[in-house]
Amino acid sequence: MGLFLRRPCFAEACERVYGKGTPISSFRTMFFNKPCAPSAASSGGTHLPWHQDRWRFLDIDPLLNAYLALDPASPESGCVRLLPRSHTLGILNPSHHSAFLTEGQIECYCGAKAEASGAIVDLVLQPGEVALIHNWVVHSSGTNRTARARRALSVSYMDARTKLNEAEFGRFTGGELKSSGYPEGGTHFPQIF
Repeated sequence: MGLFLRRPCFAEACERVYGKGTPISSFRTMFFNKPCAPSAASSGGTHLPWHQDRWRFLDIDPLLNAYLALDPASPESGCVRLLPRSHTLGILNPSHHSAFLTEGQIECYCGAKAEASGAIVDLVLQPGEVALIHNWVVHSSGTNRTARARRALSVSYMDARTKLNEAEFGRFTGGELKSSGYPEGGTHFPQIF
């Protein structure tokens, strides 16, 4: 895993996004599994609503995600759908701790008009292909209607100087970090570059 995270192409991408000499950590390295459909009449996995990848309790937003397809990703398998260049709009719903869009924002940016105009793109990938995605790009995913799981590895790179605001985080979750589901269960993140 460490060799994958430290690939030179990711170091170069981080330098372009964060600037030369910026120390880089992994905020979140996560394995996704969208299970296969249990029968021909149903689908597997869950629908992930439109959102941007951001975490309100970090003082610097992570901005780069490397998404590695381990299985074929297609519309039938519930691949990621995205609105290209939407990162230039900034955070659309800053009041939501993970920037999930409101129903009105979904209709405005990702609704029938966007679908009809071809503005929404399916991120179709073959096993071993990697997509570099700005964390603020608006995206979602559907359910898996195939007989095969859709698995992927996602690495979110961030400025290693980023801090988690523990007081705000505690007020929001009402619990301690270790039981929160937040990466690493704490406030420090492993440095990669």
